[in-house]
Amino acid sequence: MSVFTVQKRNDQRNSMHLAATFALFAIGYLGGLVVSACFAWQMPEKLLLAHKGVTHGSLALTLAASVILSLPTALFGYLSLRCQSNMQWLNAMPARSGLRTGIVLGLPVIAFAVSFAASSCSPYWQTEKLVSAALRQSANAGDADAQNKLGWRYSNGVGAIRSREEAIYWWEKSAAQGFAKAQHNLGLAYGNGRGVKADKRDAAKWLDLASEQGYDPSQLVLAKMYYSGIGVDQSYSKAIELFTKAGRQGNAEALFALGGMHKAGQGVAVSLAEARSHYLKAAALNYDPAQLALRSLDASAPDGLRTSVSVD
Repeated sequence: MSVFTVQKRNDQRNSMHLAATFALFAIGYLGGLVVSACFAWQMPEKLLLAHKGVTHGSLALTLAASVILSLPTALFGYLSLRCQSNMQWLNAMPARSGLRTGIVLGLPVIAFAVSFAASSCSPYWQTEKLVSAALRQSANAGDADAQNKLGWRYSNGVGAIRSREEAIYWWEKSAAQGFAKAQHNLGLAYGNGRGVKADKRDAAKWLDLASEQGYDPSQLVLAKMYYSGIGVDQSYSKAIELFTKAGRQGNAEALFALGGMHKAGQGVAVSLAEARSHYLKAAALNYDPAQLALRSLDASAPDGLRTSVSVD
């Protein structure tokens, strides 16, 4: 094998190593930028809007955490550079050390600073920040509606750091004042185990409190629980009662469920006429499953008059 061939292969290998190095750099530091940006996006809320107040210690801790988050990507970049110590243009020790130090220590911090500034100055974030601040002021003053809305924001990470526990904190305050929407949200949280330990009985309790106030989303969910016997004793008749209450308020899903129960004779006499009536009401509210059920019902029983009796 000629010297020329060997040199050519070495050059190709070095080129591949060089390309791999910069690919690792790009992946590592883009990842660091993304992590920093995601972290920084939540920092304005943590530093400026936390309802329990912010101290200099928490500010320092937050900034320290942001730098620590960037260290893994910095190490990734360092190792990839070290693997290329035989590159001709980096053979000089001072040049290699200077570049390594700049990359390892400089870019993650710069990435964080840029992402923090961009997220803090975002018009969307500024708007949401102001809304959350106004809600928090009202919530701290005891406004049940504001407490419920602030809980929703924490639950969904809108204008606030996503925290199921904080959401529960505010929903409980609102629900204790008898606010139906907060009671409903607590019921769903207990049912799904989000922010609290899942407990179907507690879920039913909170949903029942909201249902008694005529809140139809709670009536719908509680009716489903009675239908299936989840968290409550199974009862078609109770499910019918709650579906009916929600349906009277224009809840399309409840009307559709009533149609299905009349069609199957669950808790009521089988009545295709009643089933069709409820499907029509739900379809008029643009509920697609009801429109499909109507077509199926009309195809199997065009007259819609067949009836029989079924037990609960």
